[in-house]
Amino acid sequence: MKGFAELATIKDPAGDFTQDMHAVFSDVLADFETLLASAKEIKAKVDAENDSLVSAKMDGFIESYAKAIWMLKSSLV
Repeated sequence: MKGFAELATIKDPAGDFTQDMHAVFSDVLADFETLLASAKEIKAKVDAENDSLVSAKMDGFIESYAKAIWMLKSSLV
């Protein structure tokens, strides 16, 4: 498990989130922003390779992550 954690771009939270919902939402927001960036990067690579199936799948992920980011940001206001 340690090897996997070293390669992960999303890290385990360092703080105590039992009382601070703003901290929880902020941490989850950062994770979704990382996922969105990764999906966009993959999409750019597969578009260059004309892989329409993976590109279409990434479109779905991008839409989903963008929606989650919007909802989290609106909850943080």
